[in-house]
This record gives sequence, C-alpha cells and structure tokens, in this order.
Amino acid sequence: MLPGDNNDKLKRSGINTQAKRVFVQRWLELIYFQTIDSHSVKLLNSNGVLLELTNVIESTLKNEIGSIHLTAVWEEAREIIASDKILDKYELSLKSSLLKLLGKCPGAQKTDELEHVLHKLAPLKKILETGYFAWLLNSLDSALAKNDSDMVYYLTGILASELSYRRNPESLFLMGVRLKKDGFTDSAWNSFKCQIQPGSQVMGVFCPFSGQPKTLKQFENKLSIALIPKNEVINRNPCIEDLLNDNPVLMSSYYLFVATEAEDYQTAAFQAYDVFNEAIDVINLFQRDKIHIKNHLIVENHSVPNAIKQITGPSGPQRIQSSLGGGNSLPIIIQYLNNTNADERIITRLKSVIQYIRLSDTAHSQATRFINLWVALESLVRQQGNIIDNIKQYVSAILCNRYSYLLLRNFLEDSNRCRISLEPLIGNGTKSQLVYNLLTVIQNSPSQLITACSEHDALAIRAQELVSDLVTGTNAARLIASHSKRLQWNLVRLYRIRNSIIHAGETPNFIVPCTRHLNNYIFATLTNIIYRLSKHKINSIAGVLGMHYSNHLLTIEELRRQTHYDPKILLDGPLFGRM
Repeated sequence: MLPGDNNDKLKRSGINTQAKRVFVQRWLELIYFQTIDSHSVKLLNSNGVLLELTNVIESTLKNEIGSIHLTAVWEEAREIIASDKILDKYELSLKSSLLKLLGKCPGAQKTDELEHVLHKLAPLKKILETGYFAWLLNSLDSALAKNDSDMVYYLTGILASELSYRRNPESLFLMGVRLKKDGFTDSAWNSFKCQIQPGSQVMGVFCPFSGQPKTLKQFENKLSIALIPKNEVINRNPCIEDLLNDNPVLMSSYYLFVATEAEDYQTAAFQAYDVFNEAIDVINLFQRDKIHIKNHLIVENHSVPNAIKQITGPSGPQRIQSSLGGGNSLPIIIQYLNNTNADERIITRLKSVIQYIRLSDTAHSQATRFINLWVALESLVRQQGNIIDNIKQYVSAILCNRYSYLLLRNFLEDSNRCRISLEPLIGNGTKSQLVYNLLTVIQNSPSQLITACSEHDALAIRAQELVSDLVTGTNAARLIASHSKRLQWNLVRLYRIRNSIIHAGETPNFIVPCTRHLNNYIFATLTNIIYRLSKHKINSIAGVLGMHYSNHLLTIEELRRQTHYDPKILLDGPLFGRM
C-alpha cells in the first residue's frame, strides 16, 4: 500500500464511494514497482493461461519440450479457469467446456489426445481472445456502479494481470495516479479505460551513443537499425531540438533509430533498447573501436504530431527486500563470506553465484540478464538428479518457509505507511515480535483487526484475507501448499524461458517481468542459505536445502492436524523452531 491513499484523503479528492477507493488503492499497490513482484505469481487470468497452454501443447507435439511443462501449465490453466468469476457471469457454458476438456492431462507421448485437445481449444481460445477484455471492463463498470468493493478488489487483480505482461508498469502506475488526481469522475474513468484498450501504435526510437559512426556506417544496410545525423533527427520533429537543449545527456552527433510497435512510450523504449543492444553486440565483437549506447532514449509517436518523450532505458531489476525476518541481510552475507572457519568450497560456490548476479546487473540485453540469473540459481541449488526438479523442490520450499511471515510483515509495514495504528492490538516490539502478536490477534480477535483497518478500504479487505487464510491450522496449511504449487508452476515457466533462449535463441516478449521474478527467487534463496549456514553451523549447502525442504513438509503436516495452532509452527516451522 502507498502513503496518501487513505479513505479520508481519497474522499477529499472527490472519490466518495468505497468501490472506487478500493480500485485506486488496489491498482496502485499492484502496479507499483516495489510490490508488483509480490503479487505477480498470482496474476494470471484465463485468457493468458489458455494462450500459454496452446503454445506448450504445440511445442510438446513438436518434441521441443518435455512433459514437465505440459503438466504444469495444464494444472495451472485448470485451476485459474475454475476460479474465474468473469466466465461465471458472461460465458458459463464456455467455462464448463474448458474444464471438461482439461479434465486430466494426457502424457506427452499421447499425441493423438493432445492434437484432439488442441483442435477443441482453438475456437474456445478465440472466444476468450475477442471477448475477455470487454467482459472484464463491463464487470468492473457493474461492480463500481453497485459499489461492490469485494468484486472490484478481485477484478482489479485480473485487470493488472491482463495489462502487466504487455504494458510497462510505469505507464500503468501513472494512469492510476492520474485517475486518483482527477477524482475518479466518469470522464476520468472513461479516459482510463480508453488508454488501456489493446492496440499498438508505431513509435520511432532514437538512441544516442558514443564511438565512431563510421564503424556503424559499414553495416547500416545489413542491420535492423538506422544511423541518422543529429540535424536530420531535429528536422523530423521540431520538438526534439528543445528536448536536446534541455537534456544534454541526449546530445549526440548521430543517433541509432528503429521503428517499433507498442502500446506506450516505455514499452517502445524497452523493445528498441534490446534491438539496439543486439545489433551493437555483434559489431563490438569484431571491431576494435567499440560502440557504447547511452541509457537515455527519445521516443516519438508517429500517430500524434510532435509527440515525443525522453525515456530512461531499462536498468537492472529492482532489488527486493531481504526475505529474512528482521534486519538487513548484507552484514550476515559479508560476515559469512569472510569467515575463515567456513568451508572454502562453500565460500567459492557462493562467490560464484554472486558474480553471476553481478553479470546480470551489468548486462544490457534482457535475455543475458535472465540467463545469468538462471545460472546463478542453478549453481546455488544444484544437487544430484534433474536440475529443474532440484529448483522446484528447494526454491519453493525456501520461499514457502518465510511466506506467512512476509505476508504478515508486509501487512504491518503497509499499515504503518497508511498511518493505520495497530499498536492497541499488537503493542510494541521487534519486527518478529510484532508479526507474532499480529498472528495471535488473527487467531483470537479477527474482527478487531478488520475494524482497526476500516480507514483504508483495500487494507481492510487484505485483513479479511489474512484472517481467512490464517485463522486455523487447516487454512494456513492450505495457503502454504497452494503457494508452493503456484511457485513450482512459475519456476517451470522460467525454466521454459531459459530453454527457449539457450536452445532456440528466442526471447519472449514478457521477459522483463519474468526476470524480476527470477531476481526475487535468487535473492531470497541466497540470503536464506547464508543465514542458515551462519546460524546453524551447517557444513554444506545440500544440508541447508534438505533442512528447508523437511521443514516445509513438516509445517504443512503439523498445521493440518491442528485447528488452533502454535504461531511458531507457522512462522518458523517445526524443524527451525527447535533449533
């Protein structure tokens, strides 16, 4: 949650209905760059997952991928479609047909069955592709008109999933800010809906660079980019000269240029930046005089006269907060890496992982960033057996072992940002103690927590979700098991992207959010492994991974047997809680 989005402040902006406030609060939370990855593993909808399933079936029939990919996407598609409330309202018969068709996943070797499913899916997928977005917006209009805040909360998540894989989060965030500033009037809402309609525009992207233009001129006709002198760039659009005068960093005697199709300026800049880097990488490989492109781009919209924007090119993925409970993980990492008593082989392995992460940070290409992060993850968790099985098993266990803690801690931090005081309920203390106290309130006085959050509508709904998920051991076990399943599906998706880049040289158009997911996973895994190595004096990474996996399974097993459970079982787990 973001500061300044409390009910009172939104009311002063003219946003007087609860449903509208929930949309603004929820939208800005989901799209904000520091929180988008916390939700992204949940943010798939029927439309997107059905397209992915079709692609996976086709690749399976061509023997390009193994059965692990088919099974993962098949199960994910069935779960998402089964819970889709939009289909319940607009295409219940379509939903029934899809669920019947996706009853049981056939093996990858059963090509006849897969071809039958693919044939049956085609017309159903077409209906979704053409109608789903309109149904979604109609559902939102209806829920807003009825002031149905719970439905708006749900639908806002679906809308974020529909847009975040094809639009840049920054532009989506700014649209939400503008909607809030304009008081969510009918005209402001109609303008918002108009801006998010699907439909690409032709954008021209100029990139300044340092180096000898003659190096590029030799190959200009053979590249997918053009080389344009500054005076010609200015002649194309008179507004560019003012932009250059106001921003010296954009100055260059020549500019690289490419035309691309995108739905917003930021997405066009990101797409063009990868095109520029791919071309320059090839030239620099064989030339002594290196070309260095700058991280500042000029984007012009060919559909709008004199419409230009300066865009900063993509930088390294935003660092997430450590998944460790309380305190900065950096001192622990530095202390362990410089521990003369630690096993030298472990230190060497950990330093190698960190080097690959740094290579990812400094890479220009999105594909290179992704691959370096994947290599780091493989290097960290590889044991005997299949690498993707190792990653699914151990990474999901590590992330699940702190999942409930992070949900509660993030809720407390959001409450503080929104100036919702929970001190009368949970008192004072360290972060860990406050998380423990919050969980106790959820178990014993859930209605008091929801009432305390009543000054922030979306936060109150979050409180209701926490109560529903954690009030009993059975519910908590179900939450962790469900999160583990979603994580494993997403890890298989990332593995499929890795294979596509390495074996086919193909980079998917949604590589940026997937790189952020991977960045999240590697940092959580690395910090947790080093924390356990340091705290428990374990002499192998394999030992830490095994402990995490056992703790994960024992946590679910013990919670399932208890209605009123010990908070330490959920927050630490049976194994780590005793150590």
